[in-house]
Amino acid sequence: MKVALIPIILFFFTNQIVFSNEADCVDCTTGSLQNCSKIYIEEKNRSLKRRKSIVEISVKSDPENTHAEVFQGYIEELNEVRSCQKQLGIDPERCSLGFRFKQKENEHYEISYDLSFSAEKNNVCIFHPFRSWSVTNMDKIQVVQYLNGAWLPKGQNFCQTRKGNITYKTSRQFNIFDKENGSGILILDWYEEHTLANNPTPIISDSRVSQQIGKRINLKRNSRINVKYGRNIEFMTTDGHTITIDKNGLIINSSIMDPNMYGDKCKTSIWKRGSRSRPYFSPKIELTPEARDLSVSTVRG
Repeated sequence: MKVALIPIILFFFTNQIVFSNEADCVDCTTGSLQNCSKIYIEEKNRSLKRRKSIVEISVKSDPENTHAEVFQGYIEELNEVRSCQKQLGIDPERCSLGFRFKQKENEHYEISYDLSFSAEKNNVCIFHPFRSWSVTNMDKIQVVQYLNGAWLPKGQNFCQTRKGNITYKTSRQFNIFDKENGSGILILDWYEEHTLANNPTPIISDSRVSQQIGKRINLKRNSRINVKYGRNIEFMTTDGHTITIDKNGLIINSSIMDPNMYGDKCKTSIWKRGSRSRPYFSPKIELTPEARDLSVSTVRG
């Protein structure tokens, strides 16, 4: 019931404020005001606080799917305040509108949200969402991080690959991205160290610098990704694939990738321009039979 009432509350509140502002605007597009004064600014700031409280309720009710229309009234009124402040020679209010809060998803995971919804462009505040959050387990260990459409599991997978008399150790990074223009999985292998056949002592060189060739597994067109929290975290694509991450941030099951890709048997392709050049590292891709129709592309860093 509370969630259902939110759009009604927002509509009522927003429209009441807008109606009261119509007489104040000479040009509401640019925010030029005829009744500009410090008293006017104080009244508007009180109104903005009320608006922000209503917006905050909406954001916290569904932090991962808040749309632009929720913020439109707040940003318009903020621009009016800024315009008046500029006319009076007062430093304008900042365009920042953000919220930081934590929510317990279930008995296994807690999510810390860091959300921003506005920015300044050409001296005007605009809707500009930046969404970031971190999922931790009940031991306060970070399991996965989300940043503007990409999920980064935090568990570490290490691969060992032998080339000639050298054994390379690399760490594998997975990025599960959900975008309107294409979703999929980006995989990168990062150099950690290497050993020589006649000397087990690890050697760390400068191979880490700009030597990655990533691989991207592309989901089918228009496929999107949903997340389900249980004992584990499950990523489910709208075309029927799943990726499961455990409480330590490790991939433990996938209908897309063969277990060799995320287990301790993972291998890295190693390529060098010449005998003295630094090696390039690229993950070896092995798809499951049910994912053989998915395309794989190369991403050079």
